[in-house]
Amino acid sequence: MNIKYYSKSVYKYKDKGTAYLKVKTMQQINKTTIDQIKQITIVAENCESFAVPASLILDADFLILDKRNKSDDYRTQSGYIKLANEAADIPEGENVDDTDRHTLGERLLGYCDVTAVNIMFKDGTSYYTYLPYDPLEESMHGSEIELSNCPSLEFDENNDLLLLFGDKSKQFKRVDNNYSDLILGWQKEFGNFAPDIIKGRLYGLNTFGNDYNRKFDITFKSCNVPGKTLHLRFFNVTDCDLNISFDQSYLDLCMSRTSNGKIYVDIFGTLTFFCSCVCIYGYDFDSDCACNKDYPEETFFKALYLTLPEDVMHDFARCEKYPRNAQVYIDHERILHALKCYLDGSLTKEYLHSWIYFYKSLIYACDYHNQLLKKVYAVLDILYYSLMYNLSETVYEKFVSESYEQIKSLIRCRIN
Repeated sequence: MNIKYYSKSVYKYKDKGTAYLKVKTMQQINKTTIDQIKQITIVAENCESFAVPASLILDADFLILDKRNKSDDYRTQSGYIKLANEAADIPEGENVDDTDRHTLGERLLGYCDVTAVNIMFKDGTSYYTYLPYDPLEESMHGSEIELSNCPSLEFDENNDLLLLFGDKSKQFKRVDNNYSDLILGWQKEFGNFAPDIIKGRLYGLNTFGNDYNRKFDITFKSCNVPGKTLHLRFFNVTDCDLNISFDQSYLDLCMSRTSNGKIYVDIFGTLTFFCSCVCIYGYDFDSDCACNKDYPEETFFKALYLTLPEDVMHDFARCEKYPRNAQVYIDHERILHALKCYLDGSLTKEYLHSWIYFYKSLIYACDYHNQLLKKVYAVLDILYYSLMYNLSETVYEKFVSESYEQIKSLIRCRIN
């Protein structure tokens, strides 16, 4: 169930023919009003609930917004509830078999799918209040992919529990269907055109590559885009689920960047998968590179040891010119060193990006049939395409750090 709640309560009023918006607050919950609360019940997506008595409620800050209509529910936009450490040991509601009961900490600290809180006051009033809850779900079975755009629960510095929701949540903030950001070459092809969702008929699907570098070419026709045809290439495709019928109506093409950096693609009810990069078919990744320029052999070694100037590194990486014995310079530790240099601030993202292209091309040219190197190449390839995008330094650091740990793990497995 993909529950999406509006971020604010909207009321329209007429004033001399002009409509305006107003948010109506029913109740403010903060440190000065929590002494009026008798109990807060925290409710998970599968209806598991945990009743927290007033004695364990340390602090809170959020607004309960009025219903939009009689059949609607109370809800809130953003805020937090702070609970004493002992709240982690509160068992699930009583109408559950004791053998299946979990404590609040066991159930929610690892998977915080909190959808609502029921706030009961000492005067007998109560507000069943929905929290912002918008997990990423796949269309074929309704399974949750991740809890981005959902509340988070954690221990704070005093070992007390913090339930955070809305803007304050620590969960990954996901943006759905931001095609111009996710599809390389979009702006050149479609300019500032920004559909809420792409709809079209699935016309063709071609897969190629290997287990470590799978690519999809997918064509949509009769689309709601200028030109009516959309031909896309997807790189490093994994976790593919397919359910194609030959009586296709118009389908939604949904895309979201997930918390692990991969792009989740969902052709509604038909095909879902993850990939590292999406581009308009024919997109020129290297149009600004001087690939035909001659370089002395010493340039290769300067590139190898990260001493080549950044602008030269950018061009040299694409020329794919290596000495005859280049294979002896392929070293997993060298790759880890380059990633570490970026993480400690010695290299820019642009330099690392070019260096990765240089090194994965070296692997491909020299010893791509080695099984370990195939796996290392796959990690570098995913990282290379992930760094193509205009993202924050924090996200880049996460990509590089995760790749560093993956390559370390591969090397460790080989040694053991």
